[in-house]
Amino acid sequence: ASAGYNGGGNNAYGNNGNNGNSGYNGNQNIPPPPQQQAPAFTNGFVKLRNTSTNNYINLEKGTLGCSVINNEWWSAQWQLIPVTENGINYYTIQNRWKGSFLSLDRNGLILDNGQSNTALWVLETLDGGNTYTIKNGTRNAALADANGMMQAGPLFHGQTNAKWVIEQ
Repeated sequence: ASAGYNGGGNNAYGNNGNNGNSGYNGNQNIPPPPQQQAPAFTNGFVKLRNTSTNNYINLEKGTLGCSVINNEWWSAQWQLIPVTENGINYYTIQNRWKGSFLSLDRNGLILDNGQSNTALWVLETLDGGNTYTIKNGTRNAALADANGMMQAGPLFHGQTNAKWVIEQ
């Protein structure tokens, strides 16, 4: 319910205290509920760090890999673009340097455009914080660092190389 003070005069919101809800007759000012904001990682470019190896997904050598990076490399910067299909929230993951997308359409896990359903990814939080599994939206496959090579496959219990931190 909207809140405000109906005791006359203006309140901290610059109105008559009813916050647009004339049915409220409370005696206290309660701020409006916070607005839903997009996750911070949808604003600009991010880096995807594997929690097991501390290496980052990148295209520095022309193919998708996971390695130590220079923080300025555009090849290790990704844009997570929200997409909703059939009521489900996905992301396409686009590389800043090449403009290509992570996808399961090819063995190299890279496509030139994000229009394929295999370029849709679900970010599943593991700790309620900033650690995720990055799972393909159409196949039972999660991204994992396999000794510097990127792979996508089914998750198994206790798998540590498929956990990712999204860094600004």
